[in-house]
Amino acid sequence: MPITRSDKVPELLQFSDKTVLVNQRLLIKIVGGDAYLAGQRIEDVASGGSAYFEFENPNGSGVYANIIMISLSGTGNARVNMYPKGRYTVTASGTDAEVLNLSPASGKTAKCKFRYGGSYTLGTPVIRQVLPGGSRIRAVGATIMTDLNLRMSEGYSLLAEIVNQSASAEDFSAKIIWWEEPI
Repeated sequence: MPITRSDKVPELLQFSDKTVLVNQRLLIKIVGGDAYLAGQRIEDVASGGSAYFEFENPNGSGVYANIIMISLSGTGNARVNMYPKGRYTVTASGTDAEVLNLSPASGKTAKCKFRYGGSYTLGTPVIRQVLPGGSRIRAVGATIMTDLNLRMSEGYSLLAEIVNQSASAEDFSAKIIWWEEPI
């Protein structure tokens, strides 16, 4: 049963049906123009090949990045490895993905970068997961969704590697939601 409005809950924190928003802080950041969404798909990743997705809060950004969700999905089975800064080196930067401000009328642009592709020298991953997938009849796919609530200072980055374990080329994607606040 949904939580409904009481006199103690401000209108800003409610949906039009009067249910209470669970992540009030995110809504406040959206309304203020400081919340962002980025996502990208990499198609035809060869069997045994990797798809890379990097999120970076660059030096000199002047903001903390507060990641609240990373979602990874694919049409094939894969292994997922996550590397924080210091556990990987960028050999060739990936392509910047387009970033959507969740309040476009604010006119604000993200200071953080979300990239796909690239080349990396990898160390030991801090997180290791599996991504069940499938593209044939009766195949069951899945999404890995991590509610991180990770606060990143300037100069910090995070790399997700998706290694295709299927016998054929498959598509993999990543989506991230975060907000930025001044240091």
